Amino acid sequence: MSSQATPKFRRSSSRMYDGMLVEEAIEIQVDSSEAWVLPEPDEPKSTPFSCELDADGKCLSPGRMSHCRHSLYGKPIEQSKIKKIMDWEGNKEGEDGGLIWRALLLPADFDKSFAKNGKLTMLTSNHYDAKNHCVKPRRGMMAVTESDFFSSLTIVNIRGKTPRWVFSGVLNGWPGLTCLELLKIEFQGALPTWREHWNTNEGVKPTYPKGHLITEVRAKLRAPSWSAYGWSKESTGYYLWYEGQATVPRLLFGTNILKTYEKERLVSGDPSPRCVKIHNIAHRYSVGDHEGVKGRNSYHSFSLMEWDHGKYMTVVELGIVNGLSGYNGKSNWLEDKNDVTNGLNTCIPSELIAPWRSSLPELRCTDVAAKSVDEHLAYMKRHTGKHQRFLDVQLIFSHTVRLSFNSQEHITQYLQNYAQRERTYSEIQSNCQTFTSDFSAFLAGKKDIQPYHPVNRIAYRNKAYYFLYDGSMYPDV
Repeated sequence: MSSQATPKFRRSSSRMYDGMLVEEAIEIQVDSSEAWVLPEPDEPKSTPFSCELDADGKCLSPGRMSHCRHSLYGKPIEQSKIKKIMDWEGNKEGEDGGLIWRALLLPADFDKSFAKNGKLTMLTSNHYDAKNHCVKPRRGMMAVTESDFFSSLTIVNIRGKTPRWVFSGVLNGWPGLTCLELLKIEFQGALPTWREHWNTNEGVKPTYPKGHLITEVRAKLRAPSWSAYGWSKESTGYYLWYEGQATVPRLLFGTNILKTYEKERLVSGDPSPRCVKIHNIAHRYSVGDHEGVKGRNSYHSFSLMEWDHGKYMTVVELGIVNGLSGYNGKSNWLEDKNDVTNGLNTCIPSELIAPWRSSLPELRCTDVAAKSVDEHLAYMKRHTGKHQRFLDVQLIFSHTVRLSFNSQEHITQYLQNYAQRERTYSEIQSNCQTFTSDFSAFLAGKKDIQPYHPVNRIAYRNKAYYFLYDGSMYPDV
C-alpha cells in the first residue's frame, strides 16, 4: 500500500470485506507505510443480553462479558498489574511489539452545539448517540473524549528507562481493547497532514493539543506484546474453531484448541474423528446493486472437510483478524446470521471483540450441519441471489485425503502452525484463495492446485510446508 496514505477518516456506503457487506467502513493511517480498514458493526436494534447494573443504571463490569458494549474510563489499574499485562521484556519495534491502534480524541465539549444546530466537533452525527449524549460504542475509529482518555492513563516507571503512559479500561466499548500503551498524540490543522504533539520518548506527561485551527486529534496506541501473535497471552495464534453442531455450541481459539481436544479425548476415551475428503468451493459475494467490476472478479474460496463420522462437516477459511468477532458473529455459515442471538455471537470470548484488521489474517473453522458436499452446496444455493449471500457458487476441487496423520488433533496442529507462520493478509499474495490451495494440496497430496482466480496465481507460491513445522519456533517471521 502506498506510503502516501489518506490522513482523514473516510467512509464508504457499501464495501465487501472478508465475507460480509460493510455498510460503513473507516480507513485510517497506521504509519508511514501501512493503512487498515476498520468496520462499523451493526448496532443491534434490541439485545437479549443484559449487563448487571447499579442503582444509577451503570454497568458494574464493563467489558467483562462479550455482549457488553459499555466503555470504562477514569478507573485505571495500578502500574504493577499493567507491567504483567503489557509484558515489555522483548521490547520489539512496531507491531512485532504489539498491535498498533489509533483512537480519535475528541475535545471534552465536542457536542456542546448539537442541541442547538446538530453540529459536532471532530465527529460525524452517525457516530453520536443523541439520546444519551455520548459517542456510540464499538466504532471503527474508537472515538473517546479527552477527559475520559486522560483520566484512564497510568504512568508506569521502569528502572533506567523513560516512563511509559498506559490506558486501562474499556476503549469505546470494545472488550478486546483494555490495556494499551500510549505512544504518540498527533493532530491535523488547516493542512491535511499529521503533526506530532506528544511522543512517549519525551518522558513528559501527555496533554491534549489546543488551538482553534485543529481539526482532528488522534492517539497512537500499542497493545501488549503478545497481541502480535494472538488474542491472548495464554493461547496464542489468530485461529478459531466454532463448534456450531455441538449440543452446547462453543468457540475455541489459539493453542487452547488443541489442548482442549487432547484433554477431552483422554477423558472420554473416544477415538478422534478423521478427515477423509477435502473439497474446495469458490463464490462471489452478494452486494445487492453495488457490484462493480472488482466485485464481479472477486471470489472467496474455502475448504470443506468431510469427517469419517458423517455427522457434520467443517468449513476452513482464511479471513482478516476480527472479521467475525468484531462484527457480531455474522458468519455466512449460520442460518440466523443477522440475529444478534446467533449461536456464534453468544459464545465469542471478550478477548476477540475488537475492530477488524484488514492486513492481518486469521484462520476460521466452522462446523456446519451438512453431512455431504451436496448438502452444503444446497445450503449455499438457498442463500444465493443478488440480495442474499452468495453468487456464482462453484465446486472447484474434491479429493480423498491422503495424508496419513489426519485426525482432528492432527488437523488442529497443522492449522495452528500455519496461523503462527502466516502473518500477513493481502488481496494478491496471501488470502483466502492462496490458503485454500495450500491446505487442500497438503491434505490431498497434490502439487498442482492453484488459487481459483488467475490474478491470484501470478505471485502464488505454495506454502504447504507451513502446516508441518511448529510456528512458535519462528518468532521473527
